[in-house]
Formats: sequence, structure tokens, C-alpha cells
Amino acid sequence: MKNLLKIPKKHMHFYLLSLVMILFIVFPVEIPSELGGMLDSMLGKLIIVVLVLNLFMAHPVVGAIGAVAAYELIRRSSGMAGIGSTMMKQYVPSEKKRTASLNSFNQFPITVEEMVVKSKVPYTFNMSLGDIDNATFKPILGDTHEAEDV
Repeated sequence: MKNLLKIPKKHMHFYLLSLVMILFIVFPVEIPSELGGMLDSMLGKLIIVVLVLNLFMAHPVVGAIGAVAAYELIRRSSGMAGIGSTMMKQYVPSEKKRTASLNSFNQFPITVEEMVVKSKVPYTFNMSLGDIDNATFKPILGDTHEAEDV
């Protein structure tokens, strides 16, 4: 049985690559938005998968670490493509399409209730203090039947 953890000295770059990938997995490294936008596409994810498969062919342990690092890379870069991403273009309609769709729902004839309301005199109710003093009527207090103000 081949010792999987044994990497010869002449392949020291595998040690370095493994260390870099482990550091990427452990620490919350932020992906630059330009790189994240490229990796958030289908082509970017396909390139990552091909690189991981090449790592598996080079060394299984480095390939396993690379698979976890690739998963983290895809997870951290998801949603960074923003408005230009293919998923956004495919599934989210543009503002022009949404407005046209909503306007088509709002086209309906004028109802009888709307015609009646338009023909009526507008109802205004103004309770300013000046209007109360200048009122055309004065309230009259009726018989209180010996009740007291509380």
C-alpha cells in the first residue's frame, strides 16, 4: 500500500500548495470582486473543477485539500457577479419588463363608483379654531336632569 502522506523532497511544491490551500480554508480570506465575478460564472466553476481533478491526479491528498479549497472558493465568490451574472439575467426580469407587465394588469375600464365619486362635490372637513368661532349656529345645552360635570 502506498503511503499517501509521504511526499518526496523533490515535490516540495506540493507541501507549499497544501499549506496555502489549508490557510485559505481556515482563515476568512475575502475574494476580490473582479475574481469573484469571473468565478461565479459557469465557465469559472468548470475551470475550478478541472484544476481540482488535475490535483487529484498529481497527488490524492493534495487533491482532497484542493477539493475543499475549491468548494470554499466557489462558496465565497457566489453572488459576486452581481447584475451581470448569467443567473440574474436568466431568472430576474429587467425593470422595463416588470413595468410593462404591471401596467398590463392595471388597464381596466372606469367603474360606476368612480364616475359617481367624480361627479360629487368634494367633501371637506376643516376644524380650525377660527372656523368654530365664526360658525353660523350656536349649540344649546339641553336639560341635564341635574347631572354634574365630571
